[in-house]
Amino acid sequence: MLRDIARHTALVDKGRRVYRYPKGDVLHRPDLIVAQLRRALAAMSTP
Repeated sequence: MLRDIARHTALVDKGRRVYRYPKGDVLHRPDLIVAQLRRALAAMSTP
């Protein structure tokens, strides 16, 4: 777990966004995840 936290922190320090989802959403609601990530990408591309 500590290794995951360190990786997360390193990515955030480099300006990356990290999205985390529970297993249930990944397995049973992938459409929700795709919609959220598309909104995030769209928001990043508009000034």
